[in-house]
Amino acid sequence: MGMLSPADVAELTGLSRSAIYRAIEDGDLVASKLRGRIRIDRAEVDAWKERSRVRPHPVSAAYEPPLRSRVAVGVDSVRGQLQALKEERVA
Repeated sequence: MGMLSPADVAELTGLSRSAIYRAIEDGDLVASKLRGRIRIDRAEVDAWKERSRVRPHPVSAAYEPPLRSRVAVGVDSVRGQLQALKEERVA
């Protein structure tokens, strides 16, 4: 089956016919008008589906513990640690 009607594509993709017509009007789905009828090549439907594929985002760590080497030696308070980090950035 080479050429499909919008109704065929709707059934194939699980979308409504109006969604298929919107995709054609938006330029997302390539279609042809043959003798007054809209027809979509099966390869165009497959290409449209591939272009629309959702790609997962890389997973990043939600929490990363501080490095021991960044902790100032001999400073006991949090305020002292922050001050040491600020001085390290300036230097």
